[in-house]
Amino acid sequence: MAKKSKVENKAVILVVDDDFKDLSEMKSILESDGYKVEPATNGAQAIEALKTEKFDLILIDILMPTLSGYDLLRLLREKLNHKVKMVYVSIVPKKDAQLNDIDGFIQKPFSRKTFLEGVNNALRWLKISRAKKIMVVDDEPDNRSAVKAILDKNGYDVVTAVNGDDCLQKLKNEKVDLILTDIMMPGTPVIEVIKKFPNTKVIYMSVVRISGAEREELLKSKNIVGFIQKPFNDKTVIEEVKNALRR
Repeated sequence: MAKKSKVENKAVILVVDDDFKDLSEMKSILESDGYKVEPATNGAQAIEALKTEKFDLILIDILMPTLSGYDLLRLLREKLNHKVKMVYVSIVPKKDAQLNDIDGFIQKPFSRKTFLEGVNNALRWLKISRAKKIMVVDDEPDNRSAVKAILDKNGYDVVTAVNGDDCLQKLKNEKVDLILTDIMMPGTPVIEVIKKFPNTKVIYMSVVRISGAEREELLKSKNIVGFIQKPFNDKTVIEEVKNALRR
């Protein structure tokens, strides 16, 4: 009987570094820990690899010829938005590095332990978010886009609806794990919409300030598992979503 591969259910990682020694060392450490690894020696190879493989994490050296790590990150964000986590692995001191739009930093030289800690920290989202589909319902385009961007950044599969009726229509063909919905929208009242999905978890979102007692009353329904007060920030949204999905 063939030995079961260690990489099953593990993340797929793209490693980009022009230093062959560092590239080989990172590949060896990751594979020995059960990850599937695709090496690339420059930005062009990395972009080519993305045409045929879907990655959970991309490790990027900063100091590379032709296309620096900073330039590669910018190009990859344009292509992938925040659906893939990206981490710098560099000899450049962290205090001197440009850390905008990056998900982590691993300092060279590194030990096996610190390297894997950096990788695993970047992949903490994967267990919860992988295969989790979330419906975002809001009649305000800016709010809808903002919530979707936050969820996209954290690896969730997101579908959107502009009101309760649109939600009902789309859920005829979509199965979701969680619904984030504004409370006050035109059309079919939200309370009537969620009654049709008693086994789907729901988080309410609202700009209207409510008291603790009112919040407790809202949460009495079996499938109402959270409340997000508008305006919100990334941390608040993700904490509520993670708590809801753990229930």
